[in-house]
Amino acid sequence: MKDRETEGYTMKPHWMTAERIRLYPRIIIIVYVIGLVLWVVSAEGMIDYRGKPLGADFMSHWSGGRLALGGEPEAAYEPARLLEASRQGVAGNQARFMWSYPPTYHLLMLPLGVLPYGVALFLWSLIQVGLFAFAMSALVPSRPALWCALAFPGLFLNLIQGQNGLFITALVAGAVVFMERRPALAGAMIGLLSFKPHLGILFPIALAAGRYWRVFISATIVTLIFLEAAFLAFSGDVFAAFFNNLSFASHVVETGALPWYKMPSLFVSLLEFGVAVPLAWAAQGLAFVGLAGLLGVVWWRRPPVRLAMAVLIPAALLASPHINDYDLCLMAVPIAILGWHGYQNGWLRWEREGLLAAWLIPILDAPLAQQTGLHAALFINLMMIFLALRRLGHLPD
Repeated sequence: MKDRETEGYTMKPHWMTAERIRLYPRIIIIVYVIGLVLWVVSAEGMIDYRGKPLGADFMSHWSGGRLALGGEPEAAYEPARLLEASRQGVAGNQARFMWSYPPTYHLLMLPLGVLPYGVALFLWSLIQVGLFAFAMSALVPSRPALWCALAFPGLFLNLIQGQNGLFITALVAGAVVFMERRPALAGAMIGLLSFKPHLGILFPIALAAGRYWRVFISATIVTLIFLEAAFLAFSGDVFAAFFNNLSFASHVVETGALPWYKMPSLFVSLLEFGVAVPLAWAAQGLAFVGLAGLLGVVWWRRPPVRLAMAVLIPAALLASPHINDYDLCLMAVPIAILGWHGYQNGWLRWEREGLLAAWLIPILDAPLAQQTGLHAALFINLMMIFLALRRLGHLPD
């Protein structure tokens, strides 16, 4: 690769050497494996040292599937019923959870609800890691990059919490890979994201602005089929329960019943600083409009789709009023896109340091916010948008 420093790029020696990129992820993965083994073997009756079931959040997912299996999917929106169902999996569970997913997520959890909780958690974790690894390998065909992806703190965080961030990231990475080669398949993957609609609210705007109509139409059709399948499986009662639950879910967030330090959104950050709820909603709305406008301009120009997606993903995280630290697993996709582009074309100043900060933020944001009240992830997402726009040539180096 040639030296392009005169164009703002640099190929000068850097502390982030190829040897370190090969070695450090392997060390981190070993630490993860040891930590996970100790966490599991130290649990008593599937309850860990914190008093929560192993895979904590997966308990609510499994319980929702269990209730759906028993013909009462709407009961998942009642915390008391969800707690009761959870004790079918872990008898000593005292931790309370809430279910705020649309009924389509019941469909995904139905097969796991058939299994004992421990088996379901293991299988769910294994499937997610496999899908994540496969999708990231397709996105960046490089063995060192795969090791970096498997060492990504967002992966470890999702395994510990029993969350679905790896599955979501695999869908997004797959959509990026197939966006131009197989647009119908890319759209199907985006349509499956509808079980977490707050993370995908900017996708239709970007696809429409970029005139990716086959992707847009496919995503719409799959979303409608997904909804219809849930309606046919569970009837309209569960949809009514979902919509009735929205105000309760908003109340839980607005009052801090869910820990704010684990929710790196602009809306929650403003609440943490004492801003009134209506003003926080207004600020989040303005941010959404601004981000939508930015994406409209960027995607309308039809830049290389991978770099365009590197703008969309952090923008989608910033646009949502309700995200959690495990949702930052999505950052793996723009990190991989920008990292691979830098490796192939030369690095811009401070780019590798920025990507490293983004790589670390899923596991650092909550502890930092707990101590300072400030979510660094907000600034990291803004930085990732800046890095992507700079790669596109929209910003000076």
